[in-house]
Amino acid sequence: MERLVEATAHVDSWLGYPQEVQRALVGLASSIARHLQDEAEALLDANAREAIRAWFPVTTQWSKLYRPGRSRACRGGSVPTTTAGEPTPSTGGGC
Repeated sequence: MERLVEATAHVDSWLGYPQEVQRALVGLASSIARHLQDEAEALLDANAREAIRAWFPVTTQWSKLYRPGRSRACRGGSVPTTTAGEPTPSTGGGC
């Protein structure tokens, strides 16, 4: 539990990683928190329960702000394209 709290205390530091890593970190931390909440909440002290409950709104806000699952070029509705004007293969024309 302590490692989860420590790892998620500074989620803005995750911005230094590629978006694929950011997405994986958010997913991993959220799934661990959800598992602890669902399976072991009765065994956790009040501080740990509160830390888990606080994690989900923080993650939601962070994901909305930084959108780790989307290309930075997709912000504002633009679709990334190649130099020939075709949609990039990684996005398939969408973001």
